[in-house]
Amino acid sequence: MEKKQRKTFLMKPVQQFLTLERAAKVEGVSPRTIYRRLQDGKTPFIKVDGKTWISLPEKKVQKPRLEDYKKYKGEEISLREAARKTSIPGPTISKWIKAGKLDSREEGQYVYIPLDQMMHAAALYNYVKSIRGSTLGIDIFAI
Repeated sequence: MEKKQRKTFLMKPVQQFLTLERAAKVEGVSPRTIYRRLQDGKTPFIKVDGKTWISLPEKKVQKPRLEDYKKYKGEEISLREAARKTSIPGPTISKWIKAGKLDSREEGQYVYIPLDQMMHAAALYNYVKSIRGSTLGIDIFAI
């Protein structure tokens, strides 16, 4: 009996389409700006059931590295201040500390984090958020 050969297909990446509001948020511009780009033909889109879906070019964003933040080595930031300045919820930062992803030291009721590690974590958090739209259920340190 003749052995069948399997065909291997190379798939193109699936193009991601976003709503007007989401595209504006991802690009960091107003929905009106996205709308103007659509009218000028600068941004590709499709219409499905009367709803406009926009295709944004994939951004080539470099993953943040801890070495990029070495100028902050030796400095510390409190957990509360880190949460306020980075807009990352305090409980999220606490989870990272408990999981051993960030070093910390306690002084009374305050928790201090090395600033270089916190800056790196914030950059990773924003990197993942910009690519996926959310960090929910994603270990940002494992990417």
